[in-house]
Amino acid sequence: MNTDGLKDTIAVGETLTVEFKSDAKGLPDRELVAAVVALANTVGGLLLLGVEDDGSVTGIQPNHQDASGLAALIANRTNPPIVVKTEIVVWGDPFQPGRFR
Repeated sequence: MNTDGLKDTIAVGETLTVEFKSDAKGLPDRELVAAVVALANTVGGLLLLGVEDDGSVTGIQPNHQDASGLAALIANRTNPPIVVKTEIVVWGDPFQPGRFR
């Protein structure tokens, strides 16, 4: 997803198929997996990690900055394994202090 599409999605806010999860204080893995399971148990959807409930982008912690590692974490902690597509989107200027991932 490109940043323009992401901005549009965030502007609409959370819905049945879009969930924002803060990682500012380090979202526990069990809560991340629980959010994915909740989406999977409905019609699926998009989980935006590093986005606050008000739509502000605060970024993700270092332990969540490996897209393939996140997918493996979710698959390994669900039964049957939930296969997800993960993507890291760089938000803002990556060369400026305070950049978000």
